[in-house]
Amino acid sequence: MIERDKQREYEAKFATMNVVLFGLPGCGKTTLIEGLVTKPNYLSLGVITRQEVAQNGPMAEDIKAKFANSNPWNPDFVVDIIAPHIFEAQRMSLGFVLDGVPRNKSEAESLIAKVIRKGIHVDILLHLQVSEAIALQRIAQRDNSGRLETSEHYQQRIRKYLAEEDEILNLMKDISDYYLSIDTVQNPDIIVRQKLLKFVGKHF
Repeated sequence: MIERDKQREYEAKFATMNVVLFGLPGCGKTTLIEGLVTKPNYLSLGVITRQEVAQNGPMAEDIKAKFANSNPWNPDFVVDIIAPHIFEAQRMSLGFVLDGVPRNKSEAESLIAKVIRKGIHVDILLHLQVSEAIALQRIAQRDNSGRLETSEHYQQRIRKYLAEEDEILNLMKDISDYYLSIDTVQNPDIIVRQKLLKFVGKHF
């Protein structure tokens, strides 16, 4: 375990960093971030799309139309949803944790072209590993009320992700300073947080 003072120091560092969270739905991304005392600017594609629909924002109708079926989303459309939030975090000199993008190779390429190459720096590519079976089990067990995604959406995303995981990783590793992979099945939530914070303390 990390000493309390050191943990606070590492959490404070993490809050200033730009992090891309990578992994299957249900791998524990949201749980990890909610467990940190000092929370960075958490940019979740799922949260942002739900807020856009709830607030009847400029992309609300297009988002609802996309959720009406399980067809893959255009990668540029996905990146256009989250890009303004990333650029705003940069403008405000805030760290961010991006969760939910990229979900496939095309989204990784679009993210790099439309965001990263516009001056956004990625400190850590954080890969939370989980098996497909465990991911689907966790999704089924959690409170999915208020979510726009259906089980069909998740299954389609998981198939696409697993088919392209290595290619996505290679693309994102190339534009990230550090890569950290943690198995969220073998390690309970508190150990996952400890591993992340120790990594931050060691490298930053």
